[in-house]
Amino acid sequence: MKRILSVALFVALTAASTACAVRVGHSGPEQSAVLAAYEPADATPEAVATLIREAGAQMALLAVRADSAWFRAVARRTGLTLSGPGDAGGVLLGFLGPEPIGDTTLVLVYEAGQFTLHDALYRVGKERALDLLAMHIADASAARPMVHRLLRYLATDVDATSAVMIGVAAETEPAADSVATMLAPAFTDARRCMDGPGDRDAARAQGPHLRLFYGPEARLACDSARPIDALGRPVVAHLVVLR
Repeated sequence: MKRILSVALFVALTAASTACAVRVGHSGPEQSAVLAAYEPADATPEAVATLIREAGAQMALLAVRADSAWFRAVARRTGLTLSGPGDAGGVLLGFLGPEPIGDTTLVLVYEAGQFTLHDALYRVGKERALDLLAMHIADASAARPMVHRLLRYLATDVDATSAVMIGVAAETEPAADSVATMLAPAFTDARRCMDGPGDRDAARAQGPHLRLFYGPEARLACDSARPIDALGRPVVAHLVVLR
C-alpha cells in the first residue's frame, strides 16, 4: 500500500468539509453502523455479541484483555468476519465486519518507544475503500510522539483515496483527549457527532474506553452517534463513506 499522502493533504481535505454532515453531490454513499468498545476482561463473548447485534452494528472495533479465542467466539456468534486480533501488550485489538481485502499487525517505532497497530482494508461498494486502524495508549504523555508516528504511517502506507477509521484504546480520558487534540483537524472524534452535550457527557469514561475517530471528512462523514450505557461507554456511530 506504499502510496504517499502528506499530513498537509489530510488537513486540506478536512478543512474543506463540515463535521457530522452527509454531503450531497457524491453518488451512492454507503452507511454503516460501527461499534467501538473496550470491553472489561470478564466480558463474555455472548454478552459482547449481544451488544453488537442490539446496536445494529455492521462493523465493530474491539479492545479487550482476553485472548484470540475470545474474539473468534464473538465472531461466530455475530456471523461477522474477524480481522486480528493484534496484541498491543496484553490489550488485544480486533475488528469484526465483512471480509477484509487484507490486514496486518505491525509495530511502529518512535523516538521514545514503540506501539502496536492493527490495520485492515475493506472494499466499500465497487470503487471505494475503508481502512480501519487500532492502537492502544496508556499514558497521555505518550500521545504526541505516538500520533506523529501514526500520521507518518498514514502518509506512507495508507491509500490516499481511502476513508479511514481509527480506534484508540485508551486507559484514561486524558490519554484519549490528548490523542484527539493531536489528530485534529485531520480526523474527527465520533463524540462530536452526538446530538447534544448530554450524550457527549454520557460518553465520557474515566477508565478504559475505545475512542473512535474518522476522516478525512471529504471521504467519510458521520450521520449520528450515541453512547451505550455500559462499562467503558461503547459508542455506536453511523458513518457514511462518500467517495
